[in-house]
Amino acid sequence: MDISRLHHLASQSAAVRSRARLVPVGGKADKVFPPTYEGGRYATELRRIDGEQVECVLLDSVQSQANRFEAALQEALDRDQIAIPCIRVRFPDEVGRELGSVTSLTAPHRCYDAILRDSAILDSGVLFPKSEIGAALSAARPIDATALFRYCPTVLVFGGWDSTGVRGGMGAKFTRAVSSEIVGISILAGVRTFSRIDPLEIRREVEVVVDGDDRTSWRLAESGEKGAKRPSEILHGNIAPTIDEAGGGVTIEQAEQTWVLSLPALRRYRFPIAGDHDDARDVAARSVLVALALAARALARADGLFLRSRCQLIPLAGEHGLEAVASDGSTEQLDDPTVEEATALLAAAVDAAAATGLEWQRDPVELEAQPRLVELVSRSFALASKSAE
Repeated sequence: MDISRLHHLASQSAAVRSRARLVPVGGKADKVFPPTYEGGRYATELRRIDGEQVECVLLDSVQSQANRFEAALQEALDRDQIAIPCIRVRFPDEVGRELGSVTSLTAPHRCYDAILRDSAILDSGVLFPKSEIGAALSAARPIDATALFRYCPTVLVFGGWDSTGVRGGMGAKFTRAVSSEIVGISILAGVRTFSRIDPLEIRREVEVVVDGDDRTSWRLAESGEKGAKRPSEILHGNIAPTIDEAGGGVTIEQAEQTWVLSLPALRRYRFPIAGDHDDARDVAARSVLVALALAARALARADGLFLRSRCQLIPLAGEHGLEAVASDGSTEQLDDPTVEEATALLAAAVDAAAATGLEWQRDPVELEAQPRLVELVSRSFALASKSAE
């Protein structure tokens, strides 16, 4: 794939898509554990497949997939594998060590996240929403997405909503262009088992007294002492084998990952400079966004499909096909770029856009968390530590 092909896709195609069949890394008979939602439930539903109603389960949602793509971009950025715009928030070391890197690629709402809203431009101290860059991002609209292209292009690919700004729910919204999900097909529910064999062979009849909520502060109880507890209260002793019918994972016939990049969604965006619109510049910018989506997909795929504990998937051989969908529904196979090819294509597309006068910010925009945000995080950490005691 080259720049001319990117331009053709961005200008004329309806979508780029791929469908990959997946199986558990342990084999078809191995259980996988879907994410749990309210009440510890899995997101199950009936889907029509080959004319039949089949019970399926969501293994990774559209939102989660987007986060994984952005995490892959962040990893590549940290390794100097790619150069893309990024807004980074610095926290003091005592908090930053716990949080890790917080950027527009890792914050849930990207450049419109409250974490960025409650931070200031490093050194100047100007609140980010009141800064030149922050104000430009807040003023961005589909008809003028130049600021987003320069400072946070992932909003144009994965969607965004300026709900944290002064306009609240009336803030600008940007449609998700990439949608990807992983679904387990034809499922059978499993069960969970619990047990613990204590190597110390501590008996339940030997009771203890616990000092408040601190399970590390305990002593042996006197015979018949009021308030005495079993040693299991301080995590000693055996746990009898039990079976729980809920949350025990599922076995699946197979899983399927569907990835779709909507090109009409990208064609909504215009990229004027000083009020001047230019069709060639618009096509070049949209081509960059297509390349960014392809690079995110390639990077995430190379990192593997480890979704969570006991939910790692692998693709069946030859299941990575990428195809272009025309407006009349016809399809054409595309070369599926490797990481090296996808990142090189992205760099070439960025250079082509720069030739039209549209450049993006290559160095991170550095912010510093406000003291009140730091204190909010610090107190939350303290409460979390106390509740874990």
